[in-house]
Amino acid sequence: MADLLTPIIAAISALSGAALTGFIGARSERRKEHALERQQQRQQEAEDRSQVRELRAEHLQWRRERRQTAYEALAEATQRMERAVHEYFCAATLVERDATAVNSAFSDAESALEGVQRAASRVRLEGPDDVAEAAHSCESKADRFLTQVVLVSHLLRSGEADAEAVRTAENRAGAAGETYADDCWEFIVVARKSLDEVMTPE
Repeated sequence: MADLLTPIIAAISALSGAALTGFIGARSERRKEHALERQQQRQQEAEDRSQVRELRAEHLQWRRERRQTAYEALAEATQRMERAVHEYFCAATLVERDATAVNSAFSDAESALEGVQRAASRVRLEGPDDVAEAAHSCESKADRFLTQVVLVSHLLRSGEADAEAVRTAENRAGAAGETYADDCWEFIVVARKSLDEVMTPE
C-alpha cells in the first residue's frame, strides 16, 4: 500500500509544484507588463508636457513680437505727431503766411494725430494693462497738444487778441507739449520694461 501511495504522492507533488511555478511565473509576467505600461504612460505624459511647453513658448514669443511691433508703431507715430505739430505752428505763425501751406501743415498734423490714435488702439488691444494705460495717456495728450497749438496759432494770426491772452495761450500750448512729451517717454519706459520681462511658459 505504501509502495502504491508513494508514486501518487510524488505525482501530486510534481503537479502542485508545476502549478505553483506556473502561477508565480504568470504573476511575475503580469507585473512586468504593468510596469512596462506604467513606464510607457509616464513617458507619453512627459512627451505631452514637453510639447505643451513648446507650444506655450511659441505662443509667448508670438505675443511678444506682436506687442513689440505695436509699441514701435506708437513710438514712431508720437514722433511724427510732434514734428507735424511743430511744422504746423511754424507755418501758421509766419509773418508772410501761405494759406495753402498752413492748410497742408494742419492736414498733416491731423493725419499724424489719427496715426497716434490708431497705434494707441492697437497697443491697448495687445496689452498688458500698464502699457495700454500709458498708450491711452499718449493719445489723449496728443489731442490736447494739437488743440492748444491750433488755438494759439489762431490768436497769433488774428492779430486781434491782447498780449495777455496770447501769452496765456502760448503757456498752455507749451505745457501741453511738455506733458505730451513726458507721457510719450513714460510709454517708452513702460513698454521697454514689459518687453524685458522674462515670459516663461508654465
